Amino acid sequence: EAHDVQRLHKLLTASSSSNVASASTSDSRLETLYSKFGIAEIICDGKLIIMKEPSAQEDEGYQPFNGRLGKLRYLGLAVTAAAGAVAADLVQLVLQFPTAQSSSHD
Repeated sequence: EAHDVQRLHKLLTASSSSNVASASTSDSRLETLYSKFGIAEIICDGKLIIMKEPSAQEDEGYQPFNGRLGKLRYLGLAVTAAAGAVAADLVQLVLQFPTAQSSSHD
């Protein structure tokens, strides 16, 4: 998703810089892009995506993040919260740390 945003942003800014007369059209296209993906702005030459602040007023607080990236952000938050209780076990399973074994020297 982030790659799509960066690619589309680059295309829109390149087309707006080559055609100065359609600056307002380009701005509205950028706003549409930002709205679709749920981002506030793109900075650092298109490399850093700034996400919108969550809102408890929209959707009665049910979906605090908007857009495609916002929904992924919400999913990531839910997965993080769900995994918090078993985080140590997950790390052990994912990274395959050695477990303590009884040795014959004990």
